[in-house]
Amino acid sequence: MKKFKFKEKILTIFCLIPLPFVVVAGNFTDNWPNGKTEKLQYEVITYGEQNNKGQNSITVTRTGGEDDIIIVTQHLNINNQAVIIKSNEKYDAQTFRLIQSDNYFYFGPEAKVNYGIDSLIVTARPDGESLEILASDTLAVSCRIPFYDNLVTGMGAMLLGRSCVFDTGWSQSYRQVNLINLTGEPYEIEKVTDSVIGEETITLAMGSFDCYKVMKIMPNIIGYTYYSKKNDHLPIMIEAFDRTGTLRIMSIYLTARR
Repeated sequence: MKKFKFKEKILTIFCLIPLPFVVVAGNFTDNWPNGKTEKLQYEVITYGEQNNKGQNSITVTRTGGEDDIIIVTQHLNINNQAVIIKSNEKYDAQTFRLIQSDNYFYFGPEAKVNYGIDSLIVTARPDGESLEILASDTLAVSCRIPFYDNLVTGMGAMLLGRSCVFDTGWSQSYRQVNLINLTGEPYEIEKVTDSVIGEETITLAMGSFDCYKVMKIMPNIIGYTYYSKKNDHLPIMIEAFDRTGTLRIMSIYLTARR
């Protein structure tokens, strides 16, 4: 399981960025007109005995019309790990309640030899008061967990944080499930706390951005997300550390916006 454990560390970081839907729904909808599509490209760097780079592309579209759905897609490519993840999530544009989450994993030839599979599908759909999670292989465990109004997934919620209250001292706790975290155990709901802790200027290849700094506290990880003051509060950079806050695990940088 060594390879998948390393991948698990990588994938866990992508749930550092969601904020609760119930806080952001109205503001986000007001500033996201029908038919609007935005594409964000990020470079991902993980730190360890051997640093590793990857790319993550996120596309957000609001359909408008009678159904009025927000569609969020992700294409995550982890270099040197032979792992590609494609995710597609749908949300009600008025309430941001999750409608459906589909996650497709594609592994390299080594996975076929070691685990007997080279692909995996994990889906999640609300069913009454539960979220039903179905997996195509035991590498991920099919199960049912409680479905709360403020339950978010680890994928697709980055953009929603752009409508939070960017006042220093603002804080919010909510529930989260990470559907691309492969542990071989049933999925669990974690408590996450986000706090706006200040402002900072971030300089990347794209330029310099004056940002709000948001700290995210999870059971085993501390993360910092930097949202631009302008440009629709773009998530510019994300840093992840271990629970002590001293060991850097990952950095994520915005490289393109279309």
